[in-house]
Amino acid sequence: MSYVIVTHLHADHYDYFGACPTDKPCPTDKPLGRRALGRRAFPNARLVVNRREYEEMAGQDQTRLRRAGGKDHLAPDVRKTLNGRPDALQLVDDEEIVPGVRVFPLGCHTPGSQGVLVRTRMGPVVITGDAVYKYENIEKDRPIRSPDERACRDAIDRIRSLADIVLPAHDPLTLERWPDGVIGAGTTSGRVGISHLPLITESDANTP
Repeated sequence: MSYVIVTHLHADHYDYFGACPTDKPCPTDKPLGRRALGRRAFPNARLVVNRREYEEMAGQDQTRLRRAGGKDHLAPDVRKTLNGRPDALQLVDDEEIVPGVRVFPLGCHTPGSQGVLVRTRMGPVVITGDAVYKYENIEKDRPIRSPDERACRDAIDRIRSLADIVLPAHDPLTLERWPDGVIGAGTTSGRVGISHLPLITESDANTP
């Protein structure tokens, strides 16, 4: 896996990046001279994080420096992983990560929350992160609870302007609308499902 894109730096959305899927110590980045007992979950991937989100969480943002004493609040396992592989951290704003996959700022849930837009043959799909917890937030115009309701309404408006398909972060209905967690499986929202949902690649986009 080449990229792990996180919508924001709350533990349930990113601390797996430094995880080791074993109850024994993971190997270091240096040769051990013996067979390793475990492996990091994403040994070759880059962690893609919104720049503002990272700077605030890592204690590099001046506002947070005043508020929290400049402490690094990144999950310890993730910090250890990034210290061992500094080039694994990719800070982004509004940009394409690979052809057909773009990140863009949303704010709302956290100041640096970002959405992920994936171009598919069924239209643009947006993974919202916690800017939209459930379908009702966007379908019934009920923003999530936040100190900045205006920012959440702006986030919803931007998602609506970009997406044909919206994937909220924490809605069990997702697996009802998209059986087996596969976008395009079954029949949903008046669309006849397909067996898979290929990306539109750069070469596809240039084809007349």
